[in-house]
Amino acid sequence: MGKNLIVLVGIHSAGKSTVRKKLEELGYTTEEECAEILRVTQNCEAGATAKIDFEYLVRQAETRRDKTREWKTNIILVESWHFLTLAYMLTRGMQLTDLKDYMDYVRQQMDHYNVSCIFLKSDPTKILDRSRKLHSEADVEQYYDFYKLLEQNIQKVLETVEVPFKEFNTMKPFDVTIDEVLTYLKQFER
Repeated sequence: MGKNLIVLVGIHSAGKSTVRKKLEELGYTTEEECAEILRVTQNCEAGATAKIDFEYLVRQAETRRDKTREWKTNIILVESWHFLTLAYMLTRGMQLTDLKDYMDYVRQQMDHYNVSCIFLKSDPTKILDRSRKLHSEADVEQYYDFYKLLEQNIQKVLETVEVPFKEFNTMKPFDVTIDEVLTYLKQFER
């Protein structure tokens, strides 16, 4: 049985961390989002308010982690991985042609593992409304277009690198979303 790297992606506050933590409670091996670790440990701006330099820091952190990942099971669930970093770079104005080397690196990593993606989708208005970690009340309207574009760019990245992905609507009750994700993950446990 091959190694399965399952990536949780979605816009800020779509539920990536919540789903990851619940799956960890249920016994899955998981890895926290590098961007969140950097935001907290280095007091960096993240999300819509960050600059492109932050995405390069995240890329470096993810690449370091790729080299040191310890496989104790055949499945590791990784929050965001390179897919979200690429999508943020596109949303900040870069083009796919600018990111060719980075995308080639991601494809090389995909050659080493069975990479699949859980795409947590939601309404950016509702997400921003419930998110106060990065955004204030005044930010909600200002960043709606950014997060809408980010969600489109996540899909563009997933389709461009040709990674299999399944979409999950996180506007459903949390228990329903978790049950759907667990059903999806069963195929990797055979």
